[in-house]
Amino acid sequence: MAVADDRGIRPSADFDRVPPQDLQAEQSVLGGMLLSKDAIADVVEVVRGTDFYRPAHQTIFEVILDLYGRGEPADAVTVSAELTKQGQLMRTGGAPYLHTLIAAVPTAANAGYYAQIVAEQAVLRRLVEAGTRIVQLGYGAAQGQGGDVDDAVDQAQAAVYQVTERRLSEDYILLEHLLQETMDEIDAIAGGGAAAGVKTGFEQLDQVTNGLHPGQMIIVAGRPAMGKCLAAGTPVVDVTTGASMAIEEFVRRGTCGEPVSVRSMSADLTLHAAVPSAFLRNGVRPVLRVTTRSGRQLRATATHPLLAVAGWVAAGDLSPGVSIAAPRGASAGVLPVECWDVVAEEMGTLSWEQVNERCGRGRRHDWHVDKRGIDRECLAELAKALDSERLRRLATSELAWDEVVSVIPDGVSEVYDLTVEGSHNFVAGDLIVHNSTIGLDFARSCSIKHGMTSAIFSLEMGRSEITMRLLSAEAKVPLHHMRSGTMNEEDWTRLARRMGEVADAPLYIDDSPNLTMMEIRAKARRLRQRHDLRLVIVDYLQLMTSGKKVESRQQEVSEFSRSLKLLAKELEVPVVAICQLNRSPEQRQDKKPMLSDLRESGCLAAASRVLRADTGAEVSMGELVASGERDIPVWSLDEHQRVVPQTMTHAFASGVKDVFALRLASGRQIEATANHPFLTPGGWRPLGELAVGDRLAALRRVPAARRVVDVAPLRVSDGRLSRLAFGLPEARLGKFLADLWSYGGSVRWLVDEDRADIRYSSASRHVVDDLARLLLRFNVFGHVQAEASGFCLAVVELVDQQRFFDCVSINAALPESWRPVLLKLRMAAAGHEFSRRSESRRSDPPRTANGDVCWDSVESIESIGVQEVYDATVPGTQNFIADGIAVHNSLEQDADMVVLIHREDFYERESPRAGEADLLLVKHRNGPTATCTVAFQGHYSRFVDMVQP
Repeated sequence: MAVADDRGIRPSADFDRVPPQDLQAEQSVLGGMLLSKDAIADVVEVVRGTDFYRPAHQTIFEVILDLYGRGEPADAVTVSAELTKQGQLMRTGGAPYLHTLIAAVPTAANAGYYAQIVAEQAVLRRLVEAGTRIVQLGYGAAQGQGGDVDDAVDQAQAAVYQVTERRLSEDYILLEHLLQETMDEIDAIAGGGAAAGVKTGFEQLDQVTNGLHPGQMIIVAGRPAMGKCLAAGTPVVDVTTGASMAIEEFVRRGTCGEPVSVRSMSADLTLHAAVPSAFLRNGVRPVLRVTTRSGRQLRATATHPLLAVAGWVAAGDLSPGVSIAAPRGASAGVLPVECWDVVAEEMGTLSWEQVNERCGRGRRHDWHVDKRGIDRECLAELAKALDSERLRRLATSELAWDEVVSVIPDGVSEVYDLTVEGSHNFVAGDLIVHNSTIGLDFARSCSIKHGMTSAIFSLEMGRSEITMRLLSAEAKVPLHHMRSGTMNEEDWTRLARRMGEVADAPLYIDDSPNLTMMEIRAKARRLRQRHDLRLVIVDYLQLMTSGKKVESRQQEVSEFSRSLKLLAKELEVPVVAICQLNRSPEQRQDKKPMLSDLRESGCLAAASRVLRADTGAEVSMGELVASGERDIPVWSLDEHQRVVPQTMTHAFASGVKDVFALRLASGRQIEATANHPFLTPGGWRPLGELAVGDRLAALRRVPAARRVVDVAPLRVSDGRLSRLAFGLPEARLGKFLADLWSYGGSVRWLVDEDRADIRYSSASRHVVDDLARLLLRFNVFGHVQAEASGFCLAVVELVDQQRFFDCVSINAALPESWRPVLLKLRMAAAGHEFSRRSESRRSDPPRTANGDVCWDSVESIESIGVQEVYDATVPGTQNFIADGIAVHNSLEQDADMVVLIHREDFYERESPRAGEADLLLVKHRNGPTATCTVAFQGHYSRFVDMVQP
């Protein structure tokens, strides 16, 4: 094969190109600023320092702005003096160059136009730089050096977005402009009570929050549909055994820990086995009886949804003639007539003649052979012609469809429910049953009432269902009238009156299945650039997926929370994340939700002690909250399970909740709520899912404190080791341990057991725990044990005993009584037989991981009653070390506001507050918390401001 000889050929001119720039325009901008302070005001709104190509011009520009901001004159003399103070004068060309800049400007009045030229050239340079980065990302991902393809695409999109979008944190804004802007806002609020941010539509909430502000991430959470339950006696098939049993028996077995599973439906309408994560008994409630044409019957509460062709429909909203899903395999046959509506939606503006042409059929071909339904094969053919995944799923689904013949009240019954994470549905009574109106109300206020662009990313409801709810709320037409086809003349009139205003609203809805965070970011960026996006709503957070294999669901949801906060800051819009609460509110007497009820969220008791990275000492969660201290250096685990320093931004109270004491085989113990996640070999798991024998990550080694204290501390102070000891350098710490052990410890050889016994005894558990943390500095893992006089810390493992002697002998004189023990230890270490005997003495030795943790087994989990609980925020790694154990952050850590929804009349049918709902603002980073009362109109699927007439 011939190879072209390119010798003597000059390189392409592309490699010799100078980045886009206009030095003459840059000189004219700076010259105009030196001549006139009015020119400075014009220029500062257009360019920033990084827009200048020459570094010298950037330095001069920033000095001029600095002088101008201080109210001092900015001319050639003052700028030269300031550059001299900073040692930058000669680097920028000296004093003569400043006069050259003044001479080069045609007129200072045109400085704003010259600045526009500089800004445009800067955009072109950033475009070139973004292109270069994108090329590097592409090649890096291809070579396995830049993460996966999705990450590379996301970073490339962000690079292009940043070309034209200026981040507020990167802009140099004069204090004068900020003051005027703030005064205008204060004046607007004082004059008309107007919210500065995006109005929620609820006057009370807007008064407290001043609207939803750019950069905020707001969590709005409530119980899912407030009581979706099945009546006792509803049959459920246990996939594990194949046996059919009543749901109350299924819940009993699951609660007792027996392995049970159900059939659940995936997004592609196929069935699979799933293990419920919660088994719930929800008391006695009114139920309905749903009967189908084939004779199926299901007794459920009115709010329990069943799957229709158009989406999930509550049992109370079903009407005769509607077809609902049942598991019957992918058998051929006729699908329900409602599928024609789906076909019409997917056709869009296409005519039947065009569809027939795509299918290779005659232009007058009639697909409606059977007006009552559509054949699966025909639907598959139409799906291919229309390139519709929705139709394809219906055609190939493992579902049959059964027509509802009646929905009637059927008294009251004990009701039960299951929680199936991920798919949120299961098969019961041979039908598919399911396990967010407030976010839609925010969007209505933003787009319909105030004409600002908003976007809803819905992972639960389809776009037709959202639109129907929107029309019901705006036109005040009962939602069940729309769904059942029973709209009267007045309903149609109301709908027609509101249709025009609703159609003009800049509200965008995306119901794409399996939306990932990357897709949401990309779509939100486009909407921000093209349509001035002002509000983003994600419904709902726990249904989001990354599309990747993750360590745990808690870790994944926390990543989503963090990503939504970063999205809010990047686009400078408020992001509202709809979330679900766990079942805890239903177990309280007043049924009110609390911050700790967020799913994938957990809390620690006040006595839980956090390991600080600055002093090396521990501080309790209660002390952190009481002091109000922020930005606390703590130790955390990275993705490789290595101990790294991180910043705990703040700790906060999370209300009162049931607390459990978790005790490990090593004697370490921690008090936490059932939903607090702990690190296991398989990832993060909540305490409520742990069992005796499961292994958790306990700290094996800790680095030296970042703040060294080279003093001689007291041994024990106030029932604990002196906190100064935790900041000692290793040499002093070894001597401190030797002195401490000589005072209250023992080192001896047990001849009968042929092993060393190294322990320290104290009446205070606090002292023993402190000593266990200190030994971690030398990678010595101690075991806390109870004894007659109090507690002791025992160094059990042979390798730990050797390390103990090493740290003492290197840094202090070894006591004479210890020397024979050390000699025998060294002899034992040389013998493999002794090592095997030593390992066998412990029934449950900790297994060392690759990083700085060991896997310690769960010895017991006991309820200790109701307590005040707390949590903390550690961005980045999203975990911290408490009581020597790795614990995870809560879901709400990144939220600026958390709003919980509570309806008293749902739990108490005779409640005097019928039709009312409370919006509980339980977290407000920039203001007070409050309770805002609104009206709930379930028939219109909306919340209404009670302040309005």
